[in-house]
Amino acid sequence: MTEGYIVLERGLTTIPLAGIDAPFHSRYIWSGVMPFCAYLSKKIPSTLLDSLLLEGIYIPNLIASPFAINKAYAELIYNHTLSPRLSKVLYKWDEEHWDAPEQWQKLSWVLLVELLSYQFASPMRWIETQDLFFGQYRFERFIEIGPSSTLTGMAVRTLKAKYEAMDDSTSVVRRVFCAPKHQKEIYYQFEDDLEVTSGQTQPVKQHLRHPLHYQVCQSQLLPLLRLPPVLLLRSKTLRSVLSTSLLRLSLKS
Repeated sequence: MTEGYIVLERGLTTIPLAGIDAPFHSRYIWSGVMPFCAYLSKKIPSTLLDSLLLEGIYIPNLIASPFAINKAYAELIYNHTLSPRLSKVLYKWDEEHWDAPEQWQKLSWVLLVELLSYQFASPMRWIETQDLFFGQYRFERFIEIGPSSTLTGMAVRTLKAKYEAMDDSTSVVRRVFCAPKHQKEIYYQFEDDLEVTSGQTQPVKQHLRHPLHYQVCQSQLLPLLRLPPVLLLRSKTLRSVLSTSLLRLSLKS
């Protein structure tokens, strides 16, 4: 203890976080759920929500289960939260026809708001969420969007400890990025420099569709564009491009 304050130290199951002075993800802040729910209800317009961007893709770590628009998923959330709003929805499920297609938009909005409202006052099921990521989805890029690399470090350790051998056996290569630290890798900001021999013009910078940037030589690029697609993808200049349909060149003399 220093000057009346307890000095926090890292333990076997605890990690002190500088600047965090509230017991987030615990029932100690349960009283803030309802005000936060009211705030989100106003800030997230139900009419603008695209449920197709959530269903089967969004994995809330409140329940560690891919987002779904059905009664079973509503019951799953309710069992973890005892949400009054979901209690009313489930009680009048048949009466108000919540399973009808015209209700899917509103139901997805209710489920999303409840998930976000209770998440900050409930334990994070990050281990189970990672198991879904690495076990069921064959993704190749894991990107943490936030100010630090906290989740990135956890993901790297989980990948090496539990899934690296499985990925090697199936030829899956995964890369883990943190937005503030890996801007070039995330946005593919690479350059391909060609060796200039005597008699050739100097390389000119080609402006490609953001975020791809390359340096190519005009005298070598034009013949390449006349090649068949198979040979084109084998060329040294363009072999890093996965799809020629994404390539838009603007040559400058």
